[in-house]
Amino acid sequence: MPEPSIPADVGASPRRWSIFLALLAVGLIFSYARVLDAPFVHDDLYQIRDQPRIRAAVAGQTGMLSLLVPAVDRRRPLPDFTFALNYLIFGDGPRSFHLVNLGLHFLNVILLLGLVQRMARTLVGGDPPFWPLAAGALLWAFQPVHTQAVTYAVQRGTLLCACFSLAALRLWIAAGDHRRGRSVMLYFASAVAAGLALLSKESAASLPLLVVLWEWLDPRSSRRRRAVISAAVLMLGLIGVALLRHFTGDEVSVYSHRYGLLPQRLLSQPLVLWHYLSLLALPHPSRLALEVAPSYATSLFSPLTTVPALAGVILLVAAGVALARRRSLIGFGVLFFFIALIPESGLWPIALRADHRLYLPSSALLVGLGAAALNIRRLPTALVVAAALVLLCSLSAIRNRAWASEGALWRDTVAKAPDYYPNWQNLAGVYMRERRLGAALVAIDRVRALNPYNYRVLLAQASIYLTVNRLEWYRALRPGGGAACGAARIDSTTDATAALAMAECEAEEGRRDSALDYEARSARLDPNGTFLVWFAAWDLAAAGQRQT
Repeated sequence: MPEPSIPADVGASPRRWSIFLALLAVGLIFSYARVLDAPFVHDDLYQIRDQPRIRAAVAGQTGMLSLLVPAVDRRRPLPDFTFALNYLIFGDGPRSFHLVNLGLHFLNVILLLGLVQRMARTLVGGDPPFWPLAAGALLWAFQPVHTQAVTYAVQRGTLLCACFSLAALRLWIAAGDHRRGRSVMLYFASAVAAGLALLSKESAASLPLLVVLWEWLDPRSSRRRRAVISAAVLMLGLIGVALLRHFTGDEVSVYSHRYGLLPQRLLSQPLVLWHYLSLLALPHPSRLALEVAPSYATSLFSPLTTVPALAGVILLVAAGVALARRRSLIGFGVLFFFIALIPESGLWPIALRADHRLYLPSSALLVGLGAAALNIRRLPTALVVAAALVLLCSLSAIRNRAWASEGALWRDTVAKAPDYYPNWQNLAGVYMRERRLGAALVAIDRVRALNPYNYRVLLAQASIYLTVNRLEWYRALRPGGGAACGAARIDSTTDATAALAMAECEAEEGRRDSALDYEARSARLDPNGTFLVWFAAWDLAAAGQRQT
């Protein structure tokens, strides 16, 4: 049975859309105005500002369209292309990058509202009420959790993926309203949008499953159609997994040691999912951080919360299925949430959790919850939703203070995860770029206390000692030692700093030719890392390995 709803005469109109867009614009300006001039931070620096492919295209050394060609080491070509356009049209300043991201977020909210309106119209058999769905879309728009996806320039891939995913679903649903000729065009357009989503971020791989979910809910879809589409999606999935394994097997083996083995990652997912849901329910800035220490489950009983978390997820999915059978937007939103998170839920060796991964998965869930709240049709409920929107805007603005500078971001991150050494490592890097060498050494000492054999930190500390001409301290810090050199060797095929550390290790062992090979590899992997390359060359020369 369809959900009870407000009568159809309160549906969408140009006036209501105008009010909605005005509220959306005011809320986003209030939430994000302070970070429009924020500098590039962390991954922005080497994936945007210092990215050789982007720089070469902007300088005319390579064609702009070459950025759109995907490769094993370049799986998100569409964001790179838009970054290059940013440079060509607006120059090097980060302001234009933030404005484009905010504009994409604005567009995504509109696409989301249009999508859920169309879904609701199909499910309930009439025009849905406008304001309940609009309020749900605003709840999603102003979520403080999404500041990482919107403010962090390098997360444009997340925004573009959501944009084209929402468009693909909307076009797919619209195709069911038309006869064969027009529907074929709409299905083709949906496939193109899905392809663009996949070129933006790999998480778009969940789109076929979302299409299957819709087909099972769509009252217009026949049993045969559902079976055919489900079989096609299963076949595509198997082919995709085989191709992924073939082209990225080496990369998976390299990164598994850093991000946990597959069984650990999968066992940890119920805990991660409940953490995500808690962030959506209580998105206070004190609970949001760029990097957090991973905590993996090693068995069903370690930690003890693993089994209860798994049982809770199963119950939520069952509730979503039960509600979806009643053609409920909440049921669709619950299932949408879990399905959209699948590509980043432990199958691939990446960080265990990240706030930006909630961007698309939370969309249908929050709209469904917001619409259900306002469908109660009581004044206090409407006031509570309005107050929640104001509160979310305020919390987003507060959270964005941490993104105002790179130093502020890492100090905030260190305060929230003080025992996670990469955060101190990144803070040390900020201080080094700011030439605050004393503060950098304090941060590096903290890293070494947490991870004594970290080759990156040994190199950073050694470079500071070189800068202040403390050569005796520098020589005592050479990254020799099995643990540091062993870790560097694992990463040296893909990481310039690791290759540089291996040059140090080989030089210490007197293997001159091998040291020079690793130094050359470091230069190839990071052509812009001139200081580090100079550092390696200086060290090899000082050690008597070659003349400079």
